Amino acid sequence: SQDDEWLNQAHSPPLVYENSVFATQAGVRDVECLDLETGRLKWQRPMPDVTRLIGIAEGRLLVAADKTLIALDLAKGEPVWTRAVPGLQWAVGLG
Repeated sequence: SQDDEWLNQAHSPPLVYENSVFATQAGVRDVECLDLETGRLKWQRPMPDVTRLIGIAEGRLLVAADKTLIALDLAKGEPVWTRAVPGLQWAVGLG
């Protein structure tokens, strides 16, 4: 869904892992998983507070969302865990 608060989102380049592409867009409060070869949508997860994608670790997509770190299952996009991180403003996964 689109909103006018897109300025709170950072540009987050897509992440490619195995046969999937994980992406967000400024102004759209969803995380999407696309098939790398066909571009077809595998799943879409509404996330009203998403700010950026952090990275992938241990089979989880890590997402920053307004002072919260959320791990999503790569296959289905279901939340696996959520951690409050009060000082979280910018986080970047390297590796």
